[in-house]
Amino acid sequence: MRLIAILVLASLTVGCLSPLSIAAKPAKGDSFSGVIEIPEGKAVLYVIREKRFFQSGTYPKISMCGNEPVALRNGGHFVAVVDPGDCDIVFTKGLWWTMSTEDITVELTPDTQYFLSFLIESTEISATPTMNGPAWYVAGNAAFVPVSEEAGLKLLSETRESF
Repeated sequence: MRLIAILVLASLTVGCLSPLSIAAKPAKGDSFSGVIEIPEGKAVLYVIREKRFFQSGTYPKISMCGNEPVALRNGGHFVAVVDPGDCDIVFTKGLWWTMSTEDITVELTPDTQYFLSFLIESTEISATPTMNGPAWYVAGNAAFVPVSEEAGLKLLSETRESF
């Protein structure tokens, strides 16, 4: 019985120290310190990814309104000041990102702030036997969901800047 406990503990320790967990880090920027002032004639878009264990070691890159793609790390957020009008939010593959993602278009009005929460849904985990043990694969969908200012501020208070 003691040998089984030692093997289980060793297996968990090795899994926690895998290259994936060492290379992929959660958002480490500054904690959210409050909303920014909206520049006249612009819109402010807050993008939030709650800190979750599932898919925590991976991240997508997201381009908003034609800007360069930004990594949306676990427990992270970023803020974009953009021109009003239609804003395309485009997903690109990031570090080990396997989730299906839908590009969306958000209509932004001047002098307004928007809060989008990034949610992972419809997940499926499967294993394929290999010579070195099972190879795990995670599939599913991820999407942006608009949230109220109150909900967005609560989510933001628990995140750090993602970069």
